[in-house]
Amino acid sequence: MSLQAAKGDAQALLRPQPASAAIGEPVLWTLEVRHSPSTRVGVAEAPPLDRTWVLLDGPTRLDKAEGFELRWRALSLEAGKRVLPVPALSWNGQPLSLETQPLSVRAELAVEEDAPRALYGEIPAPPAEQSLLLPALAGGAALLAVLGLVWWRRRRVRPVTPLPPSPQAELARLRELWVDSHLSAHDAAFALTRLVRKARDEHDRNARAALTDEQWAMEAGELFRQLFLKAEAIKYAGAEPSRFLMEELFDGARTLLPHEEQVRA
Repeated sequence: MSLQAAKGDAQALLRPQPASAAIGEPVLWTLEVRHSPSTRVGVAEAPPLDRTWVLLDGPTRLDKAEGFELRWRALSLEAGKRVLPVPALSWNGQPLSLETQPLSVRAELAVEEDAPRALYGEIPAPPAEQSLLLPALAGGAALLAVLGLVWWRRRRVRPVTPLPPSPQAELARLRELWVDSHLSAHDAAFALTRLVRKARDEHDRNARAALTDEQWAMEAGELFRQLFLKAEAIKYAGAEPSRFLMEELFDGARTLLPHEEQVRA
């Protein structure tokens, strides 16, 4: 539809492009005003839009030889026959009637669609909202990073510190070195008495490192004194002791050393 303004006359038409759209689909609204050069047309302030409309941009004015056009881009959030609220017009101080072409807004769902469609296109947020949104997003991302770090640290598997070998295990290792000829009987006897003293002092929670072997054995008890006498004979013997004597020494130490459950208690 086109407008033809007669001399001293004015006409106005509001039309949507396209004439039919879905909910949330942007539509171009054009307010076309035609008037003769001798006619003066006034444009009032634009009325506020309710929540069923979203204004994307406009109004934009385009002056022409026989009048002017005002354009808006907006979308409807409600179905039915809709007309965008636009400023009131006047000519020569009198209200100018406006001819409108309504927009047909579809609400029906497509095949297999069970929820309303999302809005078409992008709706830019006002600058004030954008300035508040960006810091909020940045703060939220920082908070998530901190929470993730705390969670990772709690979930991280800490290295397990291995327990030291028990006195019985050390004694078995000492005998293995002697049997494999990696340790002489002389050195094995010295190592055995050191092991027995250390294990017994730790078990009794009594530090007696300053005592000689003889003094320590006398204080520890008769069984320890007998074991240390056998060890002394091997330590300071000129000849290599028999295997039987060494096995007897290891058996005696095995009897006197605390077992694993005694150590952990």
